[in-house]
Amino acid sequence: MQLRITSRKKLTALLCALGLISIVAIHPRQTVNFFYSTAIQIKDYIHFYGYRPVKSFAIRIPASYTIHGIDVSRWQERIDWQRVAKMRDNGIRLQFAFIKATEGEKLVDPYFSRNWQLSRENGLLRGAYHYFSPS
Repeated sequence: MQLRITSRKKLTALLCALGLISIVAIHPRQTVNFFYSTAIQIKDYIHFYGYRPVKSFAIRIPASYTIHGIDVSRWQERIDWQRVAKMRDNGIRLQFAFIKATEGEKLVDPYFSRNWQLSRENGLLRGAYHYFSPS
């Protein structure tokens, strides 16, 4: 069998498809989780009943709650805490942050110290948490 590619776009698409098939074959559970979480994020971005989008962060703040906060970890990388503290949406502002410190038996979140210090310096109440999965 001889494969004949007639354009760069087709070659790129073929290579991407082969790469994706390889990833799915090697890491099927992680791949499914990735596509599921991406689909949820896209759905939430398009429409989420009862929550207004906050343009500066593309997040939704429920207006009916008394206090508002965020949960952060290494996945958010370097957070601009000054910007977080200044964010307002119709008078609503974030008041606290739960910051992941550790995970499992050995992982220490590499951004914990920075997040802990800068969230306090910018006037947010804060709490630390440990993430553990029984698997």
